[in-house]
Amino acid sequence: MKPFKKVLAVSGVILLTIFTIAGVAYALTDIPSTASKLGHYEAKARAVGLFVTTQEYIDSITVPEKDNSASIMAPILERFKAKYKDVEFENRRKNTIDRPTILAAYKDTGPDWKQIDEATKFKYCIFPRDRTRFAFTLFPEFASYKLVVRLLCLRAQVAIEQNDHSLAEECWNRAARLSLMVDDEPILIGMLVRISCAHIIEESIRKQLIANGNNPQVRAAAWQALETLDKPHEFFAAMRYEHLNTIQNLESIFQPPAFKSEDGDIYASDMSLRIYSKIPRIREASLANVHMLIAGYFERVDKGDFEFQSITAAEAWHASVPKTSPSFILLEMIRPELYNAGKAVGREYSRRNTLMQAIKLLENPTLTSLPIKGRYALDSDGKPLRLIKKQRSLVIYSLGPNDADDGGILEVPKSGTSQDYDFGLTIPR
Repeated sequence: MKPFKKVLAVSGVILLTIFTIAGVAYALTDIPSTASKLGHYEAKARAVGLFVTTQEYIDSITVPEKDNSASIMAPILERFKAKYKDVEFENRRKNTIDRPTILAAYKDTGPDWKQIDEATKFKYCIFPRDRTRFAFTLFPEFASYKLVVRLLCLRAQVAIEQNDHSLAEECWNRAARLSLMVDDEPILIGMLVRISCAHIIEESIRKQLIANGNNPQVRAAAWQALETLDKPHEFFAAMRYEHLNTIQNLESIFQPPAFKSEDGDIYASDMSLRIYSKIPRIREASLANVHMLIAGYFERVDKGDFEFQSITAAEAWHASVPKTSPSFILLEMIRPELYNAGKAVGREYSRRNTLMQAIKLLENPTLTSLPIKGRYALDSDGKPLRLIKKQRSLVIYSLGPNDADDGGILEVPKSGTSQDYDFGLTIPR
């Protein structure tokens, strides 16, 4: 045999050996077995109410225009953002507010307030977007919602200073209704922006209760706004969207290496993702894992109005699922952030509960236990809200941003990034 043919024969044997080893190694991974379960897990996802195709989601949010307030809100929010995006209504570092600017902005927006009030009565507020490209769709109107809510809360503060408690109540309630409107659209970012808006309102109420908690009119206005806010979040709707969003992100890995977003930018996928996407059946295995994880999560969360109590158990289950096997390669690399929303929901309920309990304690400072029972007594960890009894005061608080009990420390550090503080009030006795 000629040397050249020998080289070819040896090379062929080596290549065959390599491919055989690679094939055996691939067969021993969990990719083929997981891929074979795609149909099973897809059926499981549908059974718990998840969307599997983009069209299913689009159909679910297609509503009659007569029931949709987005057409009213879009131009209002755009005008407000154009005027006040860079305006400093307050200096939070110095804890001061610009009263003349607040009064002028509130008056200037006067023609829109009636329209906003009407818009909040609509059943839906769903903005037109490209629903087929979730990852590249922007949400500029949500930032404007927070800006309007902040102005309303500052105007409520000035109204209390001016002894106009009816206007303060009107502003707080208008802000509360706006924050609920953000959650009309069943997407995770909408729910999180609603929570952000609620936190702006709750912080405003907390400050006024500290300064004016002995005033029954201030307490009544605060209670009314908190009652308006007291509506279940669209948690399951938001998570359905995130399930579909994760599927779309995963599917984009198997599209051409570069593609255009709707705003014209060119996006190129990570090369390592492209390499892994060439593994046989990795797409089916990855999709099966998406369905398995989120369907399992859904199954473990109570379907009641205040499901946040069971979210911890669902998150613990999700964390316990081993994700180091080869079938999770792509899913772990795109890192879907689906489960921190549960903590945000729990914290929102607990802050509101804290303020509602504080109002009742301010009305009757002789009480030494939580005046409102049931779920209104719950902190974000499912335990009762904390009470510290002192000689001349009662401190009521819930867990702060670090999700830990810091002993009723209520002052936010003036410098640094420490989150070692709680949310609550000191009730004079």
